[in-house]
Amino acid sequence: MNQQIGTYDYIGRNFVLAGAKSQLGLRETTSEDAYLIDAINDGVKNLRIFGTFIPMVTQLEIDHEGSTPKALLPVGFSKFFKKNPIVFVNSQGNAVAGVSNYVQSVVVAGSLVSITTSPATPIGIAPNSQPVFANSTFFENNPYGDAFSGGGTVSLVDGTLYFSSNVDAEFVKISFLGTNFEDGEIKIPATAELAVRFYACEQWSGTQFAITGEQKYRVMQQDFSVKWAKNKAKAKVIGVMPDTLEYESINKTYKSLI
Repeated sequence: MNQQIGTYDYIGRNFVLAGAKSQLGLRETTSEDAYLIDAINDGVKNLRIFGTFIPMVTQLEIDHEGSTPKALLPVGFSKFFKKNPIVFVNSQGNAVAGVSNYVQSVVVAGSLVSITTSPATPIGIAPNSQPVFANSTFFENNPYGDAFSGGGTVSLVDGTLYFSSNVDAEFVKISFLGTNFEDGEIKIPATAELAVRFYACEQWSGTQFAITGEQKYRVMQQDFSVKWAKNKAKAKVIGVMPDTLEYESINKTYKSLI
């Protein structure tokens, strides 16, 4: 069992290929293999279920060359998916204040807004160890300048994290969802086998209909399309079902609302 995501088994691409060929009546190894393997890879990407992505943690070096500090996200990065996923750290991976020795904070008191200057916290205590994500607010021309919340800002653009100029930390540690690879292949959860199989079959049938014009391939394509949609929904549901720990949190929240 994979303890990280709670699924019991993964299957290889050849396992799905064998099932698809059996479904299509292709009994021998044929020239269709290359097409079906490509369709299987495409089917896995179209699924985008949790089993094909796993939680990852890695440390990135911040490049201070140029006017904007930046860090390139790792290969296989999918998305940030939890609260406060970026933390300024030292080379040992321990949280540090990531901004200049003296930082400015925005203080709001009633209708008055002022900016105060205070020493940066030497050890990782929010907000100085965690930048504010600025993509959804003032991604440029920030009215508070680099002083916004005292911890610096970060924006995500084309696979690169861009930090405000007052960030002087050398490293960041990030927690994210990444593609689940093994030996260069995306790992396929066993619970998604039928969905990927029927996707490959649908693509093959559609191509055969386009080439030959034979109506039987059109009927096959429609049948596999329904099966792909149904099993895709099943694969997604299994991945998002809450476990016992999540149920505890859900029940506690629900009871507090009664």
